[in-house]
Amino acid sequence: MSVAELQRTIAKLPPDQQRTVARFVTRLKKSTSAARQRQLSRAMRGMDAGIKYTREDVMKARAAYKARP
Repeated sequence: MSVAELQRTIAKLPPDQQRTVARFVTRLKKSTSAARQRQLSRAMRGMDAGIKYTREDVMKARAAYKARP
């Protein structure tokens, strides 16, 4: 499917589904960015060095992330 076909298909969707697609595309772009890759590399190096997080640490971080505007 070409980009033009995708755009036409998305244009036919209801506005709420168009927003969902837009959020998904934004998330994909962020997850594959160079900055995200550097962040993951840093985290992996830390884990290899023995810096680990508990389940509670992760849950707190996720809650804080979700609470951001």
